[in-house]
Amino acid sequence: MNSRQIRAWVRLSLCRSVGSRTWNQWLVELEGAGLALETFFDLPEHEARPFLTRWPTIAHALRHDAPSAYQVDQIVARMEREHVRIIPVTDPAYPSRLLTDLGFDAPTFLYVIGKLTHLRGAAIAMVGTRSPSPAGVESARAYAQALAERGIHIVSGHARGIDVAAHEGALRGGGSTTLVLPCGIFAFELAPPLKELKMDDNILVLSQFHPEAAVTSELPVFRNTIIAALGDGLLVVESRLTGGSAYAFREARRLRKPLWSVIYPQPVPPSAAGNHSLLFAGAQRIEPGEEGARQCVEAMVERLHKARAEHPAAGKWPPREGVGQEDLFQHG
Repeated sequence: MNSRQIRAWVRLSLCRSVGSRTWNQWLVELEGAGLALETFFDLPEHEARPFLTRWPTIAHALRHDAPSAYQVDQIVARMEREHVRIIPVTDPAYPSRLLTDLGFDAPTFLYVIGKLTHLRGAAIAMVGTRSPSPAGVESARAYAQALAERGIHIVSGHARGIDVAAHEGALRGGGSTTLVLPCGIFAFELAPPLKELKMDDNILVLSQFHPEAAVTSELPVFRNTIIAALGDGLLVVESRLTGGSAYAFREARRLRKPLWSVIYPQPVPPSAAGNHSLLFAGAQRIEPGEEGARQCVEAMVERLHKARAEHPAAGKWPPREGVGQEDLFQHG
């Protein structure tokens, strides 16, 4: 994108009071009128008004929440310094899996560091608690490493505990990994265990949030939908009965992904109290640790490739509604 286009998308992303579905539907209307976003922002008020009268939340956001030109300049300058790109939902480089699975609920923009091409191959989402048992950490690293050695890309949330262990295992397996942030990309700092393993092209960092957004109790939940959507399947390493990992599982099930849950021997770690219940919701049992990974990973890889063939990531702009609009978790 040129500078004018980047500034227009950054300006849009800083209007925080509008959700992705509304933005995306409005963008389709603009395109139907032959208007690019940057062109719309340059319209005189009387010409822009017809595109706002049916969208009161957007009209309010653009009038009252829009950043100043100075604020946009500051964000764009920092993006250049820190090698951050903004990828709008209309960009051909935007991850097609998000459009395929989420339809109009796909994030309107992504702030990115790294290569989006990592998301073109087979991928698995890995989730778990931030306070895992030693067995959980071992399992996350072992499965991520074994899967990465077989060409599977690892997607996780860069939270302490299971997430960081999964990213670490992927890199130790010579593979690549996507860090889906629970915060804005300017608030991101790579976890220490990953710094020694980082190369120029093995980590993709991705955020759907305002670039300066700090972590709140809500943001990790929102990003878990993106984690679930980016994988061709989802592996729960350790999960309590409620919380972010259980939510990610629910989202992956809603999107009809293959599901796996590590089942630990008695006494089960408290941090894995929810794992066994996931079997009744459709997850396949896998064994913990390095031995479990050796036993189970080949079948997992085969299932991931089969799922990818059955449900290819072929979404393009404008999107169609995703397969997960019905909440299957509640209906059986």
